[in-house]
Amino acid sequence: MKFLKYILFFVLNLLILSCGSGSSNTPPPSTSSVQSSINNLVILNLSGSFTTMGYQYGQAEQANLNSYYKALLSSGAVDFNDLSTQILMAAFYSETSPQFKDFLNGVAAGSNIPFLNILEIAAGNYLSFLGGCSAIMTDRTLNQNGHNAIIRNYDPTIVMWQVQNAFPLIVTIMHPTESGFNQLVSISSILMLPAATVINNQGILAEINNGMSSAPGIDPKNLYNGMVVTQAALNLGTESGFQNYLLTNLPSTSMIVGIAGPNSISYVEAATSKAMLGTNIPSESMIIYTNLFHDQVVENQKSYTLESDTTSQAVLRYNNLVNLAENEINQTGSFSENSLKNIITTPISAGGAFENSTTTSNIDRTLYSVYYDPVTEKLSIYYAGGNSQSVGIWTDLDLTQYFN
Repeated sequence: MKFLKYILFFVLNLLILSCGSGSSNTPPPSTSSVQSSINNLVILNLSGSFTTMGYQYGQAEQANLNSYYKALLSSGAVDFNDLSTQILMAAFYSETSPQFKDFLNGVAAGSNIPFLNILEIAAGNYLSFLGGCSAIMTDRTLNQNGHNAIIRNYDPTIVMWQVQNAFPLIVTIMHPTESGFNQLVSISSILMLPAATVINNQGILAEINNGMSSAPGIDPKNLYNGMVVTQAALNLGTESGFQNYLLTNLPSTSMIVGIAGPNSISYVEAATSKAMLGTNIPSESMIIYTNLFHDQVVENQKSYTLESDTTSQAVLRYNNLVNLAENEINQTGSFSENSLKNIITTPISAGGAFENSTTTSNIDRTLYSVYYDPVTEKLSIYYAGGNSQSVGIWTDLDLTQYFN
């Protein structure tokens, strides 16, 4: 067994060396030109080749990368010495897109941190991502401003919440100079790129929820499941094109992807063997989902009729959001931006889906919340972590000022 580990480690290092050092011929801009902050958010405005953008990221976040790596190791969320983890790490690197390989190489060069450690951070974020998330999408007929909207909570496991909550939340804006790619915004903790929240300059947002509560298992092929969504965001400019890409490029682990654009809202339920365009539930004009498939994607999957819930509390969170949303419609007839924000940040103890209490020991915790209007490209983020004092503050970003 130990001999096999050494072989896998050797293979992984050969894969890494085969990509070269990842250094860029173009001198990256200084850290001050790419990093800023708003409230408790870090904004990284990157541009250039994917290697250069990685260099800029590594240069700006060197201290946090070092600290985050130590915190990830000490948390026990991922055992990098475990044989199964070594296998997944090798598959992770082998199947990652050329653009993201270049980006990671750039991060290692810019931060002066060994590439294997950078890879462990990036892979570890996803290998440990088994938490729960909640989302509501509403179309223009239900919203006072006549625009589509999406609101969501990102809820990692308690262990990962404890790691990530101690660090800044990073809004990364990518301006690729290589032809054929859209500009991209992602919201994530340290080096969780691609992230659970991605938006391109065509006004399309995708929110990834873990679907392994419905259909467990991992397919090492195309292991980096977030890359499927990010590649769609980088390459495609329409909601229908986004849908088709996700329906034909299967992920390595089950996931539910909400797609909100200027023209439509939809979601894709994807297992490792099959993907389907989801049925709009609870109504044609409103989609609510947590971590279970609404439709029968694969045999023997778990659904929202599950009697015993996991720590994601997918059923409880779903039922609570349906009740809050339907009560709002019954009382006022439509949603405002503020009413959607109030719904998504209502605590579980008060009949909602939001949970960041440090006293609970059996419910996945909310790291951040997002509101997005794909017509105005207004992005609002609620984050109370990173050892900040910005508790209860929504930070508004006008993405038209970042995209060019």
